[in-house]
Amino acid sequence: MAVFSLNVNAQTNILHLNLCSHNEMSDIGYGVNYNTNYSVIKGKALEIADSVNANSAKWNMQVESNFIRACLQFDNAANNSNDLMQWMDNLPHVEVDPHNHLDTIVTNSGYNPYNYADLNHLLDSCGLTTRTNIGGFIYKAQDWSNWDQDWTLWKNGLHGRTFPWVTWTPQVLWGGGTFNHFNDPHPSGIWHPSGPTTTNYLLNNPAQLLSIGNSCPWLIKDTTDIASLLNEINNYITVINSTSSNSNTFYTATIMFDFRHILDPNYVSKISEVLRGLKAHVTSGKIVWQTLTEKREDWLSSHNNSTDYFLIDCNDLVAGVENLGIEKKDFFISPNPFSNQTNIFTKENLINADIKIYNSCGQIVKEIKNISGQPIALYRENMTNGLYFIQLAQDNTIILNEKLLITD
Repeated sequence: MAVFSLNVNAQTNILHLNLCSHNEMSDIGYGVNYNTNYSVIKGKALEIADSVNANSAKWNMQVESNFIRACLQFDNAANNSNDLMQWMDNLPHVEVDPHNHLDTIVTNSGYNPYNYADLNHLLDSCGLTTRTNIGGFIYKAQDWSNWDQDWTLWKNGLHGRTFPWVTWTPQVLWGGGTFNHFNDPHPSGIWHPSGPTTTNYLLNNPAQLLSIGNSCPWLIKDTTDIASLLNEINNYITVINSTSSNSNTFYTATIMFDFRHILDPNYVSKISEVLRGLKAHVTSGKIVWQTLTEKREDWLSSHNNSTDYFLIDCNDLVAGVENLGIEKKDFFISPNPFSNQTNIFTKENLINADIKIYNSCGQIVKEIKNISGQPIALYRENMTNGLYFIQLAQDNTIILNEKLLITD
């Protein structure tokens, strides 16, 4: 069986990607005090913004009330042209959103009497205008402790809790999670969630708010191994580019970081390393950096019909297998992992079927044409150790993807 290499590109399914940060009411427990460390934190945030700009990336900086109030107090926000909130929001590569953990119990360490409408008003006080994105919320009704956590009501306008005369009507839900992130969903795509249960949240309903998925839990911490994180993202891109697409295909993802690590001396450089490591995918057109607002606008530019949607879970993608018309028992690889040689077994009635093998950068490294039901010997040849993806297509239609691992 002839096996040969090709120097062609895989089909491109664009990944609509953004960098996103949260600060939290609990950051003080990690040594980040916005009342005593504000000027240092501001400087670090500006360094990150410079790196985002240098790498042509996009950043949604999502801020809680403690950080907003510190900006008002120490930066004289709205009355100072160099205050952090206005400065950031005026940059073309940064978008400032509210992020909120409502906690109305005064004795709690994370006491926070502001809901999302209140945060929007606080950001108005900093001189910002026109925010449309919810920067994280609890999506299941069973986890709500207050009426204003009911996101299904927000489409009609959320009334403030601390500032009850304020009403805010967001357009985009982002970052739907569970209490303490116990069992978060990780969807990619854009859809209108139907209701506040696990099933209905991941069900399109044109009557609801537009939701943008953040996909796999990619998080930059002070202890993150950047090479491993980049490899995860590379594998993800490989999988989506070995998957068929249609007019509604719209992969979305977010790389997160938290302000609780921002004072670590190597943290800004870690973020920069991730951004630099993705530049090749940007150049090849596999990644486009977009803020949440830009993702929404991009989607609506070709999907003004509210019944359109795209929705897939990260776990389904990274599994490396998408059954599109063939049973797993009719296609398998043994041994897998392998060192020098393995065998590919397929069912007998495949006609006009081909196999392509992609590396973790989404490049085709081998192709086998016109396979039949006979076992196919696959030799390592010039493939190095690592993870690969086998794509089986019949009559130019992808019917299955599978992982392949090469080790010594």
